[in-house]
Amino acid sequence: MSNFIKAHVTRWLAAQGHAAQGELRSFGHCHGDAVDFWLCRPKTHLRFELHPEDYRSWRKAADSLGAKEGRIEWVFGRDDALTDGMVARRGYALLVRCETEGNDRRVFIGTVTDGKRTDRAPLEHCRMTESGLVTPALGELRAKGAVRDDSTPLNWGDLRLRAGGQLPSLHPDDQVALLVAVDRDTPADEPLLSTLVDNSVAAPHRLYRQVRLGLGREPVPDTELETHRAMEVLRLRQLWRYRR
Repeated sequence: MSNFIKAHVTRWLAAQGHAAQGELRSFGHCHGDAVDFWLCRPKTHLRFELHPEDYRSWRKAADSLGAKEGRIEWVFGRDDALTDGMVARRGYALLVRCETEGNDRRVFIGTVTDGKRTDRAPLEHCRMTESGLVTPALGELRAKGAVRDDSTPLNWGDLRLRAGGQLPSLHPDDQVALLVAVDRDTPADEPLLSTLVDNSVAAPHRLYRQVRLGLGREPVPDTELETHRAMEVLRLRQLWRYRR
């Protein structure tokens, strides 16, 4: 499967003007646990993650890779916790699948959103853009504003827009106080709703850290905060999926 994806995606990228060669990667499962492509324009690392590790190990590796290489576009071979985590992080995830049609074998890309899966589209119907790999379904979702184009948490401005402008512009200390009040009754063994909100790129996770402190929850070391928060977002999404 990995060799076929490597060859097929290389041709697909070349047809769009991207001279990128695929590289098979091994993480201990088999030769071809992942297939990597490096694109110059846009500067993107496209990875097909076919045999992923557990979520925590993958997330630490993903954060490290992102810190070194910038934008990474992930396409997963399995619909599992990693897919759920990506949906929680940016509103959607991409899945790859190879199917045989007669004497021909083709690559299909599916789009996963919050608890929903679209029909898979042939790779040749997808596009590689400045914002990553775009399936027909993802293009429609973005046009409707149903998914975000990045992986950042909601900020205060996003909340104000979603509240129709009724949420005031607050001092950061007042934002913390409001979120503490929102999460006051959240059970101690459940993730905070505040995991979904951030306040600035310059001070990532400040609100989350301060809300945890205000609620008397155990502090999380700064070096582990990004991974911890991502896992809490995943737990929160899975929890509320079954409460609907």
